[in-house]
Amino acid sequence: MKRSLRPGTIRFFLISLIFNFTLFFTHVANAQLLEFYQRTPGGSSWSQSGFSYCGGTGSRDLAVEFYYCHPVYPKDICDVGGLGANPYTIKSIIYKDGVEVASKEYSTSTVWANFYYYNFTVSEGTYKARVIAKKRKFLYVWETIYDSYTSNITCNKIAATPNFNINGSTAEVIEVNASNITLNASATTCETKYYISAKESDRWWSRTYDYEWGKWFEGTAPDGINLQQYATTYSYPPYYTGDAGRQGSPLIGGTLDNGSERYYRVEVSTGEPSWTSKTLLIKVNGNLKSASGADNIEVVETIEQRLTEEQLFSFKPYPNPAKERVMLDILCKENIKATIKLFSLSGQIMNIQSDYLLNIGTNNVDIDLSGIEPGLYIIGVVSGKDIQYEKLIIK
Repeated sequence: MKRSLRPGTIRFFLISLIFNFTLFFTHVANAQLLEFYQRTPGGSSWSQSGFSYCGGTGSRDLAVEFYYCHPVYPKDICDVGGLGANPYTIKSIIYKDGVEVASKEYSTSTVWANFYYYNFTVSEGTYKARVIAKKRKFLYVWETIYDSYTSNITCNKIAATPNFNINGSTAEVIEVNASNITLNASATTCETKYYISAKESDRWWSRTYDYEWGKWFEGTAPDGINLQQYATTYSYPPYYTGDAGRQGSPLIGGTLDNGSERYYRVEVSTGEPSWTSKTLLIKVNGNLKSASGADNIEVVETIEQRLTEEQLFSFKPYPNPAKERVMLDILCKENIKATIKLFSLSGQIMNIQSDYLLNIGTNNVDIDLSGIEPGLYIIGVVSGKDIQYEKLIIK
């Protein structure tokens, strides 16, 4: 006897068929997975976020994860059917700012692969990955079944920044032994090399050019630098300029030839990605002795300047407000020729001083303000197409 299906059974069968058919295509549509990760080399945590690094170049582990057919889906849903024992090739490509920088390729029996780039050298820019998957249709005929890019991971470089103190202080009178003036610079960050210099000057930062030395050192800046030892070691050419009779001399106290007190501009600089400098003005008083036989070093004030990649130079006027004279502390990326101009707020040129030859590093220029009425002015430094301005108050 022939039995017929009940209407309810037919409806259930059709609904199940439609559900499974829909599930099949939903699985296929969602089966593919492509992700891009980074982590600190040897670390345990992967991330898809951007990151920052110190120094000239950084290092990261990179990973590209690709599944054309994710293992959670049945193979008969995702199988694309290639020819041969290893019918698929999967290639990952790493791009930096749109330019290919690395790639890896595997021949596989399944359409998934994880690509690892360990201790990969990175620099500032935007990274992304691309995966191309192909299947063998015939002996030498391949068909691309997948070609897509990941999201971006941005890499930022942290600028090296100098930071230091003299015997633990930057703003007060401290007792030190004159034969062991200690420069502590481990607070300097992200440097792979650093520059230390000492330049004789007066209280107003005006350099005498009679005694100056400076040298680049590789690595990271430490604490406990004996500044007097550096002074006697590096106050010789090619690190030294000035009076030949003072070569090999330590930092001394006393007065300058013009009768004013002797000071020194002690500077720590970094050069990544551009020249950045911090300077302390110190005074060595060789006549004032404590019970322990220590000398006084007075840390008077600091000037901090930084050059961006676009800047050829930067400058700061001091003191500000000024009266009859103003000093310009000019930090240069290279040797330049400059003109200095003073303007009123109405745009009238009040003073022009030309043809200053400025050297790489810090320069100190003394500007005469005599005869100029008190008020608010604009002072500018011009070199070629580069022009920079600062406000200046004259009392």
